[in-house]
Amino acid sequence: ICIERLALLAAPPSGAWLALGFIPNPFEDSRVVILDQDLQQMRSFELDFKPIDLCASNERLYVSSESPAQVTCFDAGDGFARIARSEHEPQFSGYYDMTLWKGMLFVSGYIGADGHDAVVVLDALTLAKRRQFGAGHIEDPRGMAVVRDELFICDYEMYCLQIFSFEGVLLRAIHITHQPFGIVYH
Repeated sequence: ICIERLALLAAPPSGAWLALGFIPNPFEDSRVVILDQDLQQMRSFELDFKPIDLCASNERLYVSSESPAQVTCFDAGDGFARIARSEHEPQFSGYYDMTLWKGMLFVSGYIGADGHDAVVVLDALTLAKRRQFGAGHIEDPRGMAVVRDELFICDYEMYCLQIFSFEGVLLRAIHITHQPFGIVYH
């Protein structure tokens, strides 16, 4: 596997497989490669869109995209067959960072330079939209993580971590001296 164009990486909590997402150059298709625990290729499949982020549960692989802003879900138990795709949200130019928690898939929606971004909460099984929040508070999300019962969002332009309840209430912001770019909580 040539990994010079590897841009995305996700693994389920079980560690049973590893998904690698490749961003295409103008002459190639977007692709996801699935590796087993020994890092041997199990499966490879092309995408009909440019992947922006990957997120994994033990049963599913989620891939976000831009133009249109959607999430596509693949079933890990069925050879990574595509099983669901979220509705296109026309107010967003892309869906970016994702994190999964107790049946909810939190996705950052990018509006653009003239608007505030937001978080869209999708049902993790059906990808149906449950709610949306954060518009007016979030300017440039660059990573999300669930810590206990709160959603932490790295806001690159605001130089802070924005902390929300799962219902979308802004609980607090932690201002920092550098622009945050990614967050991991284990």
